[in-house]
Amino acid sequence: MEEHRLDKPGVAGSSPAFPTRDNFTGCGLVWLRRRSGGPKSGSPNLPIPTVFLDMDKRKKWAMATAAVMFVALVVLIEKPETKPAPRESAPSPSVPIREPPPSDVGLVMAPKPSAVRRIRRDCPDARKIVLIGDSYGEGIGPHLRRQMMACGIEYSFDARRGTSATQWVREDWIEPVLKGNPDVVIISLGGNDFLRQDIDTVREAIDGIAARVRGSGARLLWVEPLSLPYPDRIGVRGMWRRVAGNDWFRSEHLYYRRASDRVHISYDNYRDWARRIWPWLVRRTQEAGGPEDPVKPCSQDLTRSGAVR
Repeated sequence: MEEHRLDKPGVAGSSPAFPTRDNFTGCGLVWLRRRSGGPKSGSPNLPIPTVFLDMDKRKKWAMATAAVMFVALVVLIEKPETKPAPRESAPSPSVPIREPPPSDVGLVMAPKPSAVRRIRRDCPDARKIVLIGDSYGEGIGPHLRRQMMACGIEYSFDARRGTSATQWVREDWIEPVLKGNPDVVIISLGGNDFLRQDIDTVREAIDGIAARVRGSGARLLWVEPLSLPYPDRIGVRGMWRRVAGNDWFRSEHLYYRRASDRVHISYDNYRDWARRIWPWLVRRTQEAGGPEDPVKPCSQDLTRSGAVR
């Protein structure tokens, strides 16, 4: 068998020491002949169509590259997504772990109502507020509505001109008000009882209203009347202050320009009065403190609003 070897370099007509794209010799030619079914031996200088060899290499490389990319794509698609397991912190050996008893599970899971409802600092701590009163209550009641609505508080007022505490008890007007289960009841009564002389009847009526309001679970707040042109003969202010405790708004020192009857005030002055009541209402419902006087000196802003008598 003829031995095939690489031609010596430097000889004329010989191939270079290493195969190139244009000249294949040695064992590569033998392998090509065997693949094509030709003789196992032959001249190493037999010309081979290099274009055919180049095309065959390109096809092989293209097929191999496509196969690798396909396999990689399949692996990436079918590979399950694995999430890292959460790291469990080992409990401290010095602190014993206690499980809540079965009876406390419901208390732990259910939030308290006070934690769910966030109270704004400029809003009363109440869900429903009702105002009852006489003509003074009729004047300030509408001006409190806008602030109540801004705070999301259910608000209503029932004011009856010229009424007294004894009438509210005798006519049983307080009962429909309490059926709505209000949290706070603001009372603006007292001025129409100043000229009364049956002190016991008035005291019993005031005590009865306070007992029924507090008996329903509501908090009682009293807004005292303005200074009136006639005296408080039987001490009605003192009766209401006694039952209200610290929950009363001092209005006696507020001076507004009065109407011809020297009792009632204008629409703008009622609005100013309600504006003064609002911060007091917020404080009294949010915190429990001692007696306080929320009234500012009249010379500060009443003169500017034209409310000085």
